[in-house]
Amino acid sequence: MAFLFRYYLIFLNVIGKVKLLATFIFLSNVLLGQTWSQLPDFSNTERDDGVAIHINNKAYFGTGLLVGFTLGRDFYVYDIAANTWTTIAPMPVGSERQYATAFTHLNSFYVFSGAGYSNAVFTDLQRYDVATNTWTTLAGKPGNGLIGASCLEYGDKIIIVGGKFQSGVVSDEVWEYTISSNSWTQKNNFPFGGRWRASASVLNGVGYLLFGKDNNQSFRKEMYSYDHATDTWTKLMDFPQPKGRAYSALRASTTQLILFGGNDTLNT
Repeated sequence: MAFLFRYYLIFLNVIGKVKLLATFIFLSNVLLGQTWSQLPDFSNTERDDGVAIHINNKAYFGTGLLVGFTLGRDFYVYDIAANTWTTIAPMPVGSERQYATAFTHLNSFYVFSGAGYSNAVFTDLQRYDVATNTWTTLAGKPGNGLIGASCLEYGDKIIIVGGKFQSGVVSDEVWEYTISSNSWTQKNNFPFGGRWRASASVLNGVGYLLFGKDNNQSFRKEMYSYDHATDTWTKLMDFPQPKGRAYSALRASTTQLILFGGNDTLNT
């Protein structure tokens, strides 16, 4: 029997039209049939454009745009074993945001950039330590902050790709954050134009980037690979459907990339 992978659909946007169609998290692999089952509802108000990550078979979700168009800095954990939601420490005062990027390393997760009130875009990086239930402000990215940036995780090295500046310009910049030294280094630009709200994941040491919007707000459908050792990008193929997407989720299993959701040029 082949391994199947359990994914958890965390939220659907309930503010206006459905824009953020899905955020999903890979928690564990199990020998089960391909079925969906409903889990306990999120324990607080509905929201859009928060961040979701997983560590040690637990899912963490927080921040984002709440009903009434206020921003949250609250965070929660879903424990798969207990099948329950629990509140954890909120982000620091003044750091509520949406459109942020999140990644994990060892027993911590990180929340990078995103938009605050009045469309102000953060350049900061916040770390949450699971063991101590505390937040720490780390070195911010040099230059401009980003919304909707993509992320590739290489252990101690994190690659941040694209995103959109506060000015509205879609970035083609690529930055590397080194966790052990708490430092940022700019890499070669993404050679195929700016991207934001693209989907990204690392499989067997190779980074993959798919979809997203460009500087003309066109939905892209190309898929690219990234060689971290040589800092080079290669176009692989177009997605085998007629329309591009944004807001999709892309996750790596043992031998495959799993794609879910998103919206396309018709706002479907």
